[in-house]
Amino acid sequence: MTAVEAADVLDDGQYLNDAEIIGEETNGYRDMLDRDATFLLGEMWGQRDRRNTRDGHWRSVPLTWGAWIGGQRGDKNSPAWGFSRHPEAKHKAGAAIVLGSSIGGARKAKAMDTMFAMGLDIDSGTTYADMVEKLERLGHFVLIYTTHSHGKRGLELKRDDVLRRLGLSRDPTNEEVRDYLRRFDKNRYEESFIEAATSHEQKNQTSEGVKIGLDTPELEKMRVIYTV
Repeated sequence: MTAVEAADVLDDGQYLNDAEIIGEETNGYRDMLDRDATFLLGEMWGQRDRRNTRDGHWRSVPLTWGAWIGGQRGDKNSPAWGFSRHPEAKHKAGAAIVLGSSIGGARKAKAMDTMFAMGLDIDSGTTYADMVEKLERLGHFVLIYTTHSHGKRGLELKRDDVLRRLGLSRDPTNEEVRDYLRRFDKNRYEESFIEAATSHEQKNQTSEGVKIGLDTPELEKMRVIYTV
């Protein structure tokens, strides 16, 4: 899909491919669709996996924002791509995108020379509907979509870290586990999510150590992309 075709579709109705178009056209919207953005493309399959794209081999691809949004249908040889398309799979590994360009095709912070977008990962317990409503109130142009494991229930906490942080030498209570989530968990969950969390397993041996298993509400996971 070319940039012109993508811009035309964006003006036609409430949907573009898999994406719902919400709100009214903002100032500079059409200019934004014609603006160039260069992203790095490669593949990520997991730590030490030989299929991972190595530093120096990430491809810099310049396209207009209209083309990046419109994307292209997938086929038997390649997956669908584009910010308006939402293919789902059992695993999140595979094709990857970095929202900027780098020196020498390296995927690391020190090599990045220009960022063309900013991506925010939201998985704190807020809902997708609430996030969309908040963005509408702000009047910002953004791309938002659910990410892998969206709607998953349950968490696992490293037992030794919970006990160390809370100064315990016994199984933590539900309220102590909630205190850990409030004060020490890097994800900074919403209070309503924390209050609903309860422990169901104190000692679950895994390959990464002993974990505490929690029952939780569904955790809605999403990514918000701002153009810059």
